[in-house]
Amino acid sequence: MPTRFCAITSCSAATSLLITPDRWLADFEEAGFKDAVKPLILKNNAMRLLNLDVQQPA
Repeated sequence: MPTRFCAITSCSAATSLLITPDRWLADFEEAGFKDAVKPLILKNNAMRLLNLDVQQPA
């Protein structure tokens, strides 16, 4: 699968580095994660983004 990211120096604009939420979710579904771990991944990512306390597994 070709990469969809590029370095700023090789792109016409820095906005080329952005990925839409719809695209991220679609790629996430195709990544092959087990259904049981998907909610945990999404929750932990959201908590980090919102700067909430995320407990790391022991």
